[in-house]
Amino acid sequence: MIVWVLDRALRLLRLVACNIYIRWGNQAIHRTHSVASYSKETDVVRLDVRTNAFLTQPAAGQFYYLYQPTTWQGYENHPFTLGAWSPRSCVSDDADNYLLQHDDLPSEVDEADLSSKYQSIVQNLTFWIRPYDGWTRRLRAECLQSIKGIAKPTILLEGPYGHHCSLSSFDSVLLIAGGTGIASAISYILEHMALSETGKTETTNLHLLWTARQASFIQEVFAQELRAVAQRDDFSADLFFTRHAERSKQGEEQSRGDDSELSMPELQHGRPDIAAAIAKAARRAGMTGTKMAVLVCGPPAMADEARLAVHRSLKRGCHSVEYFEESFGW
Repeated sequence: MIVWVLDRALRLLRLVACNIYIRWGNQAIHRTHSVASYSKETDVVRLDVRTNAFLTQPAAGQFYYLYQPTTWQGYENHPFTLGAWSPRSCVSDDADNYLLQHDDLPSEVDEADLSSKYQSIVQNLTFWIRPYDGWTRRLRAECLQSIKGIAKPTILLEGPYGHHCSLSSFDSVLLIAGGTGIASAISYILEHMALSETGKTETTNLHLLWTARQASFIQEVFAQELRAVAQRDDFSADLFFTRHAERSKQGEEQSRGDDSELSMPELQHGRPDIAAAIAKAARRAGMTGTKMAVLVCGPPAMADEARLAVHRSLKRGCHSVEYFEESFGW
């Protein structure tokens, strides 16, 4: 009982430290804020959580436990992989409150300087959630009941957890993702972009092999998180979608040229030959004498196929290939 009580007490303290930040300079208390949006076309809930807690240091390979304490099952926690993160400048409401409470301020007081006093840098953490049963279905329903499918639920973070794969030491990296497993791949793509700016990576070839149900989900991610990397010379991608209903729709959108300003690889209908893609990349690495990493995050069948393909390449003599696997669930 003592061990159980101590465990719960420490988790509660960690939950507070991950979601509440106190600025002693202006005596302000900040907490996490979240925005959830659901699109019927993608059938994915996008959850953006803004926090500036000192424990929240986003990096590739992390996952967080999410709580929604305002629901009747608020004690439940749900693990989700961190997909993307970006620092944002945020001005606290305390600046406006200060101005309202001090009407007698001198005219020479600059409101911009006052706002900078209450300005802070927050981290925007992005999660992609495929709604099924339980909490994910309730979160989708909350979005559908809101205006334009955008809700502002109270979400608490606990983390980060997980492990980091040192992919920057490899000459080429093959990222294989299935569905919302793209979250793990994007985090390492963002890490590669940051390291390449400082010359701290040996990776010169980054290839993404992604399969999703809806083509619209792929387009949405490339329009936002992957817009910058899609134009890089060291990045390439093979993109597949499997839903038949979107095949004709995808063709119509391409013929209309709605996404002419969006530079992204061509979408293909069907499923990729993962074994052939790994074998081809492994042969190229063996011929050039370079090191290659294969990172997989997807359904169990996809991970099994990729693991078997890497094993076959190793048996053929391609010993410079290393396999990494990210969990796609509990």
